[in-house]
Amino acid sequence: MREVPAYKTDSYKAPTSLHIMDQDELQDYKFMKRKEFEEKLRMQRHAMGTWIKYAEWEASIMEFARARSVFERAMEIDY
Repeated sequence: MREVPAYKTDSYKAPTSLHIMDQDELQDYKFMKRKEFEEKLRMQRHAMGTWIKYAEWEASIMEFARARSVFERAMEIDY
């Protein structure tokens, strides 16, 4: 079945970059990102890939104490 070209819509593309303007937005971004990781881990506790991604993300934003904590929590699950 063919579609009329006038009715075709482009698929939605999410923004590729996030522009953070102040400290409040940065804190909100970090909070939301951590919440996403924690939700994923709550659903799949033994997914080591998720643990590693979470810890690497924390290290990439220079939160080394948190990254270490995530790695330690992962080691409690599966060493």
